[in-house]
Amino acid sequence: MSVHSQEARVAVLVYEGGKLTDEDLLAPCRWEALRAETDHVRFVDMLYGFFRRLEATAHWHRGLDHHAVREASVCAREILPKVREIQQSVEALTPGSPLEEAGKEFLQDRLAWAIGILEKSLPEWGY
Repeated sequence: MSVHSQEARVAVLVYEGGKLTDEDLLAPCRWEALRAETDHVRFVDMLYGFFRRLEATAHWHRGLDHHAVREASVCAREILPKVREIQQSVEALTPGSPLEEAGKEFLQDRLAWAIGILEKSLPEWGY
């Protein structure tokens, strides 16, 4: 059983007429394809929503079974380096680029928040 089952189950995210599930976001190997399918701003927004749910799981993890908490911590460990990579790519944006104009500061804030959640959650979960 995984973190997105039982109480932590959440609604499917809808974007560009398609559907994106937490299973997609739990698999960093899928991220490149997701980034190709949608713009960078929307992609970071999807990650933000995912990490909000991960944070909610951390806040009441004692109510989840041990296996779900362990899976969530493994997920966080695997995802953290990928989120840092995205953060570096956002920081390296050329001034005046379309993405930079779309809200580099907004993206940086959301990514920093997500990284903070991951770094905080791992010790809280005891893994």
